[in-house]
Amino acid sequence: MFADPINQPQFYRDVPMKRALAWAVDTLLILALSLVVLPFTAFTAIFFYPLFLLVVGFLYDFDFCPKVYSHSVILEKYTV
Repeated sequence: MFADPINQPQFYRDVPMKRALAWAVDTLLILALSLVVLPFTAFTAIFFYPLFLLVVGFLYDFDFCPKVYSHSVILEKYTV
């Protein structure tokens, strides 16, 4: 099954760094995507840009994550 973090810590040594890097990449992609979509709102999204970022981030997460993880070896191997 999965590696035990107590008995095999080497499997989890780089997890915080990888998660931080993934967070930074996702944040930059969401920011870039929101800047690309911004002109299609006739720049009215500037007035509520934090909310606009949340919506774009939600759509980014909802659209891409199921596609990436649906073909995961872990899910296919351990899903009952």
